Amino acid sequence: MIPIRLMLQNFLSYGEPAQEIDFTKFSIACLSGKNGHGKSALLDGVTWAIWGETSKSSKSNEKVVRIGSTETIVEFDFLLSDELYRVVRTYNLGKSRPHVLSFQIFDENAASFHTLDDVSISQTQNKINETLKVDYDTFVNSSFLLQGRSNEFAKKSPSQRKEILAKILNLGIYSRLEKLAKEDKKNALKEIEFIQRRIAEFEEHISEKKGFEESLTINEEQLSQIEKVILAVSSEVVQLQKNQESFELLKKQNLSLQNQLKNAEEEKERLIEKGKNVGVKLTESKRIISLEDEIERNYKKFLELQEEAKILSQKQTELAVLKQNANEIEKKIATTKNGLETQEAKVSAEINSHKKRMENLLQIQKRKNEIEKGFEDLKKAETTFKEVNSKQEILQELETQRQNIFTKIEKEKTVLETEIQNNRNKISDFKGKLSQVAHFQKQLSELKEKAILKEKLENELREIETDGKSLRENFTNLIPKEILNLKTEISDLEEKNTLLHQGENSCPICQSELSEGRFHQVENHYETEIKIREKKIQTLKNELGNTKEKLNSLTEKFKTEKQKLISLKEIDSKIGEIQSKVKESESFKAEVEMLKNEILEKETKIKNRDFSKPERVEYSKISSQISELNFSTEELRKLSSLVDSLAHFKVEFAKLTDSQTESTELREKILELTQRRKQFEELLETENFSLEERAELEKIGNQILKIHYEPKKHEFVKENLENLKDAVSFFEKLKNAKGRISELEVEIIELRKEGARKLKQVEELSKEVAEIQKAISEQNDLSFEIEEAQSKLKIQTEIKTEKLTDIGSLKEKLNQVLESEKSLAKFKEETRAFREEHFVSEEVEKMFSKNGIPALIIENEIEQIEVEANEILSRLTNGTTALVFQTQRETKGGEFRESLDIIISDVLGSRNYELYSGGESFRIDFALRVAISKVLAQRAGTRLQTLVIDEGFGTQDDEGLENLIEAINSIKDDFEKILIVTHLESLKNVFPVRLEVEKHPQRGSLVSIVN
Repeated sequence: MIPIRLMLQNFLSYGEPAQEIDFTKFSIACLSGKNGHGKSALLDGVTWAIWGETSKSSKSNEKVVRIGSTETIVEFDFLLSDELYRVVRTYNLGKSRPHVLSFQIFDENAASFHTLDDVSISQTQNKINETLKVDYDTFVNSSFLLQGRSNEFAKKSPSQRKEILAKILNLGIYSRLEKLAKEDKKNALKEIEFIQRRIAEFEEHISEKKGFEESLTINEEQLSQIEKVILAVSSEVVQLQKNQESFELLKKQNLSLQNQLKNAEEEKERLIEKGKNVGVKLTESKRIISLEDEIERNYKKFLELQEEAKILSQKQTELAVLKQNANEIEKKIATTKNGLETQEAKVSAEINSHKKRMENLLQIQKRKNEIEKGFEDLKKAETTFKEVNSKQEILQELETQRQNIFTKIEKEKTVLETEIQNNRNKISDFKGKLSQVAHFQKQLSELKEKAILKEKLENELREIETDGKSLRENFTNLIPKEILNLKTEISDLEEKNTLLHQGENSCPICQSELSEGRFHQVENHYETEIKIREKKIQTLKNELGNTKEKLNSLTEKFKTEKQKLISLKEIDSKIGEIQSKVKESESFKAEVEMLKNEILEKETKIKNRDFSKPERVEYSKISSQISELNFSTEELRKLSSLVDSLAHFKVEFAKLTDSQTESTELREKILELTQRRKQFEELLETENFSLEERAELEKIGNQILKIHYEPKKHEFVKENLENLKDAVSFFEKLKNAKGRISELEVEIIELRKEGARKLKQVEELSKEVAEIQKAISEQNDLSFEIEEAQSKLKIQTEIKTEKLTDIGSLKEKLNQVLESEKSLAKFKEETRAFREEHFVSEEVEKMFSKNGIPALIIENEIEQIEVEANEILSRLTNGTTALVFQTQRETKGGEFRESLDIIISDVLGSRNYELYSGGESFRIDFALRVAISKVLAQRAGTRLQTLVIDEGFGTQDDEGLENLIEAINSIKDDFEKILIVTHLESLKNVFPVRLEVEKHPQRGSLVSIVN
């Protein structure tokens, strides 16, 4: 990471306006200033922008906001792998989400930055860490020596030092690989356990096969019996249903006749009720006709009142319209009056404004002499400033030429130093390879021991194969043959014994007569011989079992030893490879000597400045011209300040010139506006406006008087109309009654005839209902018998269904048993594969653990760091001090454990790091930091290109300071940027560029670059 630009606003001691530092103006510089003025705060700005952490307030963002402010902003631009990045971090105390982080990259095509932000601050921070390949702790423990943390690496515990180195060397990948191997091992173990559970389940399932087959046979027999019962019950149900259908038909006929009877009776009752209603209507019509004169009189009076109410409503509407028009005209007159009053007030305000402006112009004219003198002084100062400024332009041109020549000189020097560094890198590389010889020889010794083990395993496997072959011959051939021979002999003896009992006291072989005693003697002989052979068979079977166990044990041992042998199969090739590396490493000694001679030659050339001679002459010539120019930055600054202080007279002189003309114009405007205001006042006082509207308003008043509307009379007419509101409906009823009276008389006659017909129909239907009910009572309802038979049929059908389900289930279970038998073989094969995977993962886990490959890498890198640190330490102490890393420590129990101790040796002997003074320990820390950074520069991936030293110089004596400065200059080309922080006056001018920090009471810390 190479810093390019840093901007701080309201950050710690830095306030407003924002302070900006351009790092492109130097490669090595001194950051100086008094204690507490903000040197360390500037460096904290870098780490807070990138990681949100500082040397004093880790993870506490509130503490970085300047006292008296609410928001801090830090921007940091840096180069990494030829890409320009920007980090912007802000913190606002007054917001609910105060923390904002933005990560950006420069797009050359668009000539602007575009964002790389993620969905959250933590994820954006992870992206920054991944891009830089370092976190905050790694950074400050390698090339960022902050106040109070210069001994951060050395004071860590041995195990923590190894963790820091692991981070710096980017060994986190091995931790991730170890984790993956653990997961693979764990997953393989889970699979093995799962498969073993499944195998047990399958074996248990297969053991149930015989029971399933027996249950299937029993259920199939029971199903056959159930089907016979179902057939018989089904026939019975069909016959009962036929008889019931005949019975149900009679019931339907009966129900139909009863419905007809009921409808006829209801119709008869309806006709009687209708006759009554028609009679009531006839009586009512006759009563209304008797009131004919009164109804017609009320109806006529209603029509007269209705016409009178219509006329009065029309007058009421006309009066309302006129009153509304009058109100609108009155509003218009009031609006006109308000407008006149507003214009009067506006004119008065303009008059007051112009009078006030007149007073200001008079004040300017009173200062006429002062303004004219100030303007003349300004013109003289501007002329002098231009003359001095032209000298500055000439100076800048000469400085540019001198800088170009200096760059050429430095470029030539850089070429020489680069060649020296390249040679040193080659020497370092060769030394590293030479230092690996002991390691290779150790590996070679270990590999040869493994080769002996391999030969031993091969011999053991041959012995196991021989023993296994003998046991297998006994198990498969010899013992089974002997058992078979004994069984044949037993069969022959049993056959002879049978013939003995069938031969009636004669010998089964020679047919000679046997006495009773001899018979029993032969019989006992056969039985004894049979028992002897049976006992031998049992002994041989036991021996067969023991042989099988031995054979299985040898098989397992063979597999184990075979696996060990497989892991050692590449030992011979590895031995040859290591022997080649040892031979190659030893051939580098001559190369190292040749490179050292080349380095000495080039260093002598640099020391004697025996390069770029023409450029050095030109450089001196230009330096003389710069001296003769006699340019003073202080004089230019004072002139610039004087011009700025007199600049306001230019504006005031222009105002003075224009004031006379503007005064005359203002007097004329005030006079004109005064006359307009007087006109408005007269109009408002006499009310001589809106004359047409006033005439229209008077006309409407006369029209209202002519209408002569009487509200009380209107109310009286409405009240009488309400009292006669029923007159219209009574008049309509009278007309209807006259038209319907003859129709109602005819309707009553017809209803009487229809009632007589319905009475006769009711009598006939009652007779038919009685006859069919008699027929129903003579038959039985079979519903209960049918329901009982159907219930029985349903039960048997359900039993049949259950049996079919049971049979299907048993067949399915038998199919599953067959599948289990297939799966069992498959899972046993998978178990073997997962056991192999578990073994491999376990070996890989050991390989990538802390004590595996990472430990070897750290061991190798520690040797290189030790060499680089001692080279720098030798310069700082004139060769009196050296350090050694110890990677193992002996415990009280006599065992060795992993460690990373730092042993320092000087003229007084070897001591622990903690026993050294401040100045001595700082030299050690400095050497370690630079050594780590240089080793990182040789590795692919992470490269720290910036070195910052924020403390330690105060602890050095004069000689120590000289050595330290020499050491810094000697390593400056290893870094793109080196920044030394100090408050010592003796160091301020040692380096070519100085960043001066000064604290202002109100504005906070201010930074300036001094060449």
